[in-house]
Amino acid sequence: MKDMWASERGYVPDKRGSANGQAKLFEDDIIQIRKLLELGYSQTEIGINYGVDHTTIWKIDQRKTWSHVL
Repeated sequence: MKDMWASERGYVPDKRGSANGQAKLFEDDIIQIRKLLELGYSQTEIGINYGVDHTTIWKIDQRKTWSHVL
């Protein structure tokens, strides 16, 4: 494995955001969630509407996840 990476033969596809098969949200959802947070909606309310936990919304707000979405 070390040789593969050292000789630059390794390839890791970009699986960020909706490209990840496990994603429940899409880039458009993230933009809308950030707008709702700016309008004062609670993380719990938003999480319920999108079917995710409020900690997921907190991580989006803090840009710990989905940071590639402006």
